[in-house]
Amino acid sequence: MIKPLNRTGTWRTYSIADGLAGMRIEHIVEDSEGYLWFATWDNGVSRFDGDEFRNFTRRDGLVNDRVYCVSQDSQNRLWFGTLNGVCWYDGTNFHHLEDDGIAGRAVQFIYEDSEGRIWCGGHRTLGYYDGTVFHDLIPLYLQHYEEPPSPQWPKQCRGIAQDPEGQIWFGFDYLIRFDGISFRRYEKKEGFPQSKTSYALGQDSAGKVWFGQRGHQNDLWCYTDGTFQAMQVNLGGGLRKIQSDGTGRMWLCTSEGVLYQDGDGFNRFTPADGLPHRAVKAVFQDREHQYWFATWGGIALYDAHSISVFGLSGESSNRVSEISQIVQDSRGDIWVGSVSPVFNSLSKSGFRFNGEAFVCVGTEDGFDINNCFAIYEDHDGCLWFGGINGLFRYDGQKVEKIETIADLDGKSVSAIAQDSQGGFLFGHWENEKEKSKRSLLVSALKLVYQRGEQFQTIFEDNEKKDSFSRIGTVIPGRNREVYFFLTCHNFSGKGLAHWHPEDKLKFYGVGDGLIDDRVTDLLLDRDGNLWIATQGGLACFDGRVFHNFTTADGLPSNRIHCLLEDRKGHLWLGTDGGVAHYDGQHFQMINSPHIGPVSQILEDRDGNFWFGTVQNSLVRYRQQKNPPQICLLQVIADQIYENLQEDIVSTAGQQVVFEYKGLSFSTHPRDMLYIYRLRGYDSDWQSATRKMRAHYQDLSPGDYTFQVRAIDRDLNYSEIAQVQLSVEKDPRISALTSIINNTDGIGKEFIGQSTALHEFQIQLRKVASTDLTVLFKGETGVGKGLAARALHALSAHRDGPFMQVNCGALPETLIDSELFGHEKGAFTSAVVRRLGKVELAKGGTLFLDEVGDMTLETQTRMLRLLDEGTFERIGSSETLEARTRIVAATNRDLEEMISAGTFREDLYYRLNTFPIYLPPLRERKEDIPDLSEFFKNRMAAHIGKQFAPLTSEVIEVLQSYDWPGNVRELEHTIQRAVTVCNGLQIEVGDLGLYDSQIKGTVQDLKRRTLPDQAGEIMPLDEFERDYILKVLKATKWKIKGANGAATLLGLPPSTLYTKMKKLGIKRL
Repeated sequence: MIKPLNRTGTWRTYSIADGLAGMRIEHIVEDSEGYLWFATWDNGVSRFDGDEFRNFTRRDGLVNDRVYCVSQDSQNRLWFGTLNGVCWYDGTNFHHLEDDGIAGRAVQFIYEDSEGRIWCGGHRTLGYYDGTVFHDLIPLYLQHYEEPPSPQWPKQCRGIAQDPEGQIWFGFDYLIRFDGISFRRYEKKEGFPQSKTSYALGQDSAGKVWFGQRGHQNDLWCYTDGTFQAMQVNLGGGLRKIQSDGTGRMWLCTSEGVLYQDGDGFNRFTPADGLPHRAVKAVFQDREHQYWFATWGGIALYDAHSISVFGLSGESSNRVSEISQIVQDSRGDIWVGSVSPVFNSLSKSGFRFNGEAFVCVGTEDGFDINNCFAIYEDHDGCLWFGGINGLFRYDGQKVEKIETIADLDGKSVSAIAQDSQGGFLFGHWENEKEKSKRSLLVSALKLVYQRGEQFQTIFEDNEKKDSFSRIGTVIPGRNREVYFFLTCHNFSGKGLAHWHPEDKLKFYGVGDGLIDDRVTDLLLDRDGNLWIATQGGLACFDGRVFHNFTTADGLPSNRIHCLLEDRKGHLWLGTDGGVAHYDGQHFQMINSPHIGPVSQILEDRDGNFWFGTVQNSLVRYRQQKNPPQICLLQVIADQIYENLQEDIVSTAGQQVVFEYKGLSFSTHPRDMLYIYRLRGYDSDWQSATRKMRAHYQDLSPGDYTFQVRAIDRDLNYSEIAQVQLSVEKDPRISALTSIINNTDGIGKEFIGQSTALHEFQIQLRKVASTDLTVLFKGETGVGKGLAARALHALSAHRDGPFMQVNCGALPETLIDSELFGHEKGAFTSAVVRRLGKVELAKGGTLFLDEVGDMTLETQTRMLRLLDEGTFERIGSSETLEARTRIVAATNRDLEEMISAGTFREDLYYRLNTFPIYLPPLRERKEDIPDLSEFFKNRMAAHIGKQFAPLTSEVIEVLQSYDWPGNVRELEHTIQRAVTVCNGLQIEVGDLGLYDSQIKGTVQDLKRRTLPDQAGEIMPLDEFERDYILKVLKATKWKIKGANGAATLLGLPPSTLYTKMKKLGIKRL
């Protein structure tokens, strides 16, 4: 028998206002990474991480925006059945099935069988995908039947399942079975007539196939062991889907709510319970045991496990009351006390839980307590109650008023406790019936100790100034001491009281180190530490000193009402901000709209927690044991890395930012705690934080591992998510280090003695010490990027970040976001806030490469940045100040672009403040011998070979070539020659240069520069791609490190990755 489902759980709904793609939801599934996916009728699919919805439509690669179903297969691929075919998602891209029989056809249901075949069913669609090709089974079906399954709209496929014998069942307009060879269609004479719409079909945890007619409201069948079993169920509406949850419970989605197995029968949820719409299309139980419902009015979430809310059937008047006590007795009964904050009469202020609800224990039971301030179970299992009308005791059979103990006749009781010797402590004040309420409220307070027939007054206050003050929590210590406090409603207090027979009475207050004098509760833990709740924070007293905690330490609020130590030794706190949980290391809050300010907490014998609120409601809370998940979103280093499977590379001195996010459907990511460390840098895990970013600055060269864990509201820790980081010196930056120390001001990376190079060096040195905007002009490959880095290294900004943006490599739609950043929700894919390069370059240099490729809109924003030094992130109205030096570069004629109207003239003059021209290599051919020897020696050293100096013939060929790719092309040519050379002397044929590109060479040069394997002239990008591929193959695709391709090519690994992506280089 299925265990009954708890109906006291809590509901929440989601709609378009929350970011959902559409309101008509068709299906729900959870993927391997922990995301929930929702199929919509008319606007694609939504992916939910517990915080935000990310929506996918045809523009993102879906076949069609009308999505009927989503299914995850055993290879963790997500399959989407749509109005116009089927596709699958690999986590990055959507892949369409274009085979005959499936392309362009409606697919309403997808199912993976035990052999891994993907079955697709829909309007005139039936077949399976075997991993290679789609097999259309409609022709096979038509060999026996005249029409295909569900030939007319709106007849669809509403279920596919494989029974234990391996047969595949389909819910079309007919009930159909496939045995692997032929189809069997069940007919009316067998009790299964053709349906006007379709049969809904599902499978339970035992493998039994369930089915019913969508239009037949009262019949449900189950097929097992070759027989059909009919079940009478009042569906109440058209049957849409049959599903099973993780506990084996069957769910029937109908047009009039959803039915679920409950014991031996079925029960129902409708909009009256919390569904946003009566038409339910699907149900799904997530990993945290919560139920999600797909309806045509959005999504409903039902938490039947964690949070249940109970009301108290007390006063029906409008008088305000709050929970004052929660106690479970030795018989397992839970008792609750309620009080009026201003002592108004409450004839019903005691309650007992009967297993389903809390019922009042009133005057008819002999319990006329009038405001229940205290409930206590003594060593004999009797319950004691204290209130305005005195002291009561319950022995398990009846309630009786106690009249003759500790001089309590006619007195109100607010505190009860018992020490290890069996003696009682009672806090009370006078309450003679003939006294007026005014006299009552100012009567004396007393704390008395009763043992046997003897009693002793421990504390007495005859000058009570606060009308509503009383004796608060009383705790007997282990060494005959007693702790207590006075509750005060006028926001004053005397602090913590300590009494001992030998030391007498002493009050501890702020002057003694207590965080606040306004004490609200006390707790003596198993280690003998006294915890003090106050209206200004939490304190722990070890007998000598106070250790204080506030919101700065993680408390949700400094106004604390109550304390509890659970069976694990963890501390629970009820506060104005809800409940906090402390495991000795972290304070974690339980944030829920169903839990308000909490005044009392109990852990029952089953491990459930009960929260009494100041709104006089009771919340039962069950902790989750399933840990949250953690996702690393991106790493911001020299560039933004979103694919964290590739190597993350940064250069020394750059800021590195790791962004991450917890995934849970019960704990919002912003309510989680995160701990992280950078192995190789941090000696231990860093203190817990709620921030979802970790920043590191000035990392030394080396290999690091960033690790992060999420902690949910129940202090469950996620697995570790990690990513590798390599911090390296840029091979060219290593040379630039000498710039600062060299007397000539320019390092050896600018090799050569030509007049053109010397003039450039002088200009660079002069402008470096200023904050002027610099515009580097020159052809591709002349070293504009290197010049920008040299300028940064020479400038006063050298200790800040150097951020580069290649304006030509970014789509127009992303340039603004890359430069200025964006806020969450600024556009469809903006799922998190992201800082732009302008902001990340604070205190350093922002290098705008290929600035001529900026859109006019971006140019306008850049002009404002240069003029005013301010900008806004996309989607934000907050004006931010930029504190970075701007350096730009272009290989285009900006003045011609101004004439053509594609570049702003005012921006040109702001960028052109200090132009520096970098000469092409053909204008300084006298530098080619030195450059060539430098590149040859560097490449040779990295591959462990030695070469003779270049011959005059090779130098002559090199100087005869015009080098349209400039220094970069020369470097690649020499690297290629070193790689392909078979001996110790590089020959002209090793250069790979062709005669049509060479002018005025020696006689017979043509024969020597056209080896047999030479091909036709190719574009530079193609040549560069071919050469990089050869180097990668030579290094066995090792990218970084001493013998890696990046080092051999003289490039930072991040630059090589960018080139590989641009040139489409992938390892097969």
